[in-house]
Amino acid sequence: MYSAAEHVFQFIRIMGAECRDLGWPLAAVVDDVAVGEQAVATLAQPFDSVLTTRLAEDGGWEFAVTSNDDPEWQGF
Repeated sequence: MYSAAEHVFQFIRIMGAECRDLGWPLAAVVDDVAVGEQAVATLAQPFDSVLTTRLAEDGGWEFAVTSNDDPEWQGF
């Protein structure tokens, strides 16, 4: 929570390598409001996909799996 994004990035890379070696999935949660878009972009690099959520116009929630610049939002 109080570490620089670069230190967290290094930790995620090491943890990701260990998880891959063991055949385990690795998931992380980042509050983009708390850390900012640049930190999120940096921290997302080691992951295959990023699941983004947002509040929909109707008050429900939507998610998108973003692996490109044009996410397809779906309700949940």
